[in-house]
Amino acid sequence: MKTSKRIPTPAAATLKLAALAALAAGPAHAATVLTTSDAQLVAGQPDTATVTPDWSTPGQFAVSVEPGYSESRSVLRFAVPEGVAADAASATLKLPLGCIYENWYRPDGGDADGILTVHASEVSLDPAGAIRGEVVPGLFDDLADGLPFGSASFSQYGEPQIALPLTADGLAGLQAAQAGHFSVGLSLESEASWAYAFECMWGVDAQLVICSAADENDGDAVSCEVDNCASVANDDQADSDWDGVGDACDVCPQSYDPDQKDTNGDGMGDACQDTDLDGLVDSYDNCPTRPNPDQADGDADGQGDACDLTPTHDLAALRLVVSKTTISLAQGTGLVNVKYDVKNLRNYPESFTANATLEGLPANCGITGYPTAISGVLPARGKQTVSFSIPVTCGLNAPRGLSTVTGVSLIDLDPVNGYEMDQANNYVRANGTLRLTR
Repeated sequence: MKTSKRIPTPAAATLKLAALAALAAGPAHAATVLTTSDAQLVAGQPDTATVTPDWSTPGQFAVSVEPGYSESRSVLRFAVPEGVAADAASATLKLPLGCIYENWYRPDGGDADGILTVHASEVSLDPAGAIRGEVVPGLFDDLADGLPFGSASFSQYGEPQIALPLTADGLAGLQAAQAGHFSVGLSLESEASWAYAFECMWGVDAQLVICSAADENDGDAVSCEVDNCASVANDDQADSDWDGVGDACDVCPQSYDPDQKDTNGDGMGDACQDTDLDGLVDSYDNCPTRPNPDQADGDADGQGDACDLTPTHDLAALRLVVSKTTISLAQGTGLVNVKYDVKNLRNYPESFTANATLEGLPANCGITGYPTAISGVLPARGKQTVSFSIPVTCGLNAPRGLSTVTGVSLIDLDPVNGYEMDQANNYVRANGTLRLTR
């Protein structure tokens, strides 16, 4: 029996109040989020590159520092839609979860926490070559000499996501980009005497969060770029379900739902909607329109019995007959005929597939090919007779004379679709005779 996952949910009234409070707060202002995976950048080319003096890998970015060696630096490039940057009041560069922050080696072989600082700076040199995976001459000097766009310190183990607010120079550079590309260079500084790095591989994007003045004016003291509720004042930034959306504006604050889906627009998210009030939210309820707290699902098709028009399936094989067959060993082949009825024991139509096989053939005899299966649809309590000719081949040394062979029915639902069917009466057997002659 298939069982459905259950999760505890708060009372519907509490959820309704939270949803109505979010709606009463007024229309939401959402910050603009640009990512380094934006397809508008260079057609057919990755938009982020790791660029070091010796190697370059498109689609990744990494920054490291090694005392006594040249630093590696990365270029992050964002496509800026027209009109977005002109009204920017603030912007923050976020280096994402999913990156690896590590110390590459220590002289004593140990592993300890360390404070690192990542710097963002202007890149006046067009990094198109770096985007193509080529090391651009002069790139590293250009990064070092560019205007500072901001910096942020973080603990190796304490802050897996880095938020780096852009300085006034960085914001001016973004505003100047308009419908173009905004490029940022990154470098890393360590207070330790050993090497540190962070690396972000395929599938992990850096983000540039851009906030307008409207985005900033939600009544709390939290900056838009880190505010998890941009339209509602929530200084505490409470996020009970850890989905990145603050409780004050979350359509379902007790269930993880970063997409904030609300299909019927009632202010209560689909993730915590319980239409039939049976204690199971719709997303986990196998019958969301009819109460069924037991979640019974007799045929294991994912639809609860309470709303499944065909909750159980039962086909029976009846009245099987096996022919009397004679095979001349000189010829070596013959056909054994098997016939039986397929009966639908339910009060709704059922599709089926039927076949047959043989058991107990004499020594040196075997089935040389199964017949074509027969498919059909039986009406409620309906019945259909099916017949099969099964080819049998016997060798010259097979025992002559009369033998008993057993025919076996093979029936199943068609298509199967994962349904569970009562199979106790699917298989029926009956004996026939097979005579082998010279």
